[in-house]
Amino acid sequence: MEWWSRDSGYTLVELLVVIGIMSLVTAFAAPATSTIIESAKFRADVLSVEASLRKCQSTAVAQQRTLVVHTVTDLGAIIEGSPSDSVVVTIEQPIRWFADGTTTGGKITIQRKGREKTITVAWLSGTITSSEP
Repeated sequence: MEWWSRDSGYTLVELLVVIGIMSLVTAFAAPATSTIIESAKFRADVLSVEASLRKCQSTAVAQQRTLVVHTVTDLGAIIEGSPSDSVVVTIEQPIRWFADGTTTGGKITIQRKGREKTITVAWLSGTITSSEP
C-alpha cells in the first residue's frame, strides 16, 4: 500500500472555492465590525458622563456641600476621541447637587457621529437616566 494516493487531499479548485467564500465573509464582516466598535465607543462616552454625574452627587453628600456642574469639564468626564470622531456634550442648564443628595435636575445631550443620547437628572431625587431623544 502506498503512503500517498490520488484520492487523498483537496484539488486546487476546491481550495480556491473555499478561499473565495472566506474572502466574501470577511468583506461583509469588516463594515459590521466597525459599526459595533463605534457603538461601543458611544456607549462608553455615555456611561462615563453618567458615572461622573453619580460621583458629583455622592461627593456633595459626603462633603456636605453644594456642587454645581456648568460644563462637561466640571464633571471631569474622560471622553476619548480624536477630532475625526468628535464628541459633543451639551448641558442645558447648570445642575446643582445639594448636601442632602437632592438636585435641581437638568438634561445633558451627548452627540457622536450622528448618534445622540440624552441623560436626564431628575429634579429633587437626582435619579440619572439616559434615553434616545
